[in-house]
Amino acid sequence: MIVWDEHNIGELINQEMYDNARTESEQSDIVRIEKLREFGGVYVDCDVECYRNIEPVIGNCSMFVCQDREIWNDQYKIPYLNGALMGCTPDHPLINKLIGCLPSFAEEHADDHVYIRTGPGFITLTLAGEDFFVPPVEAFNGDFCRHHFANSWLEVEPYP
Repeated sequence: MIVWDEHNIGELINQEMYDNARTESEQSDIVRIEKLREFGGVYVDCDVECYRNIEPVIGNCSMFVCQDREIWNDQYKIPYLNGALMGCTPDHPLINKLIGCLPSFAEEHADDHVYIRTGPGFITLTLAGEDFFVPPVEAFNGDFCRHHFANSWLEVEPYP
């Protein structure tokens, strides 16, 4: 297990975005996808409480992203994804897509909340129609773990 912080993340592809991020949540969004590209594995946010091993759910898939709370599904008409728990093999093509699309997407959505700019909205809209595993929403909301939504974005940007 590796705990990433500002002392051990090293140089990032989107370093300028990281340095100019408006919130710690945005910085975490950037580091998450870049470290998954570099190392692969499973990324878990600090505000996710794990109850059981998630391997029985994800199996041997090459990439997975968990669904967020179902309340978002009505707004987006597709499963709303949350990077608080996601994983992939190193250098996965879809992680590379996320890293490559992030700067232009964030610029296009500069006036939007971090949730859209670099977080779940970005992941959801960028990966829409792609082929990867999305575990059942129950796995992320109580069966295997629970996301407590520690709200690291609240001090700078109020929740939409």
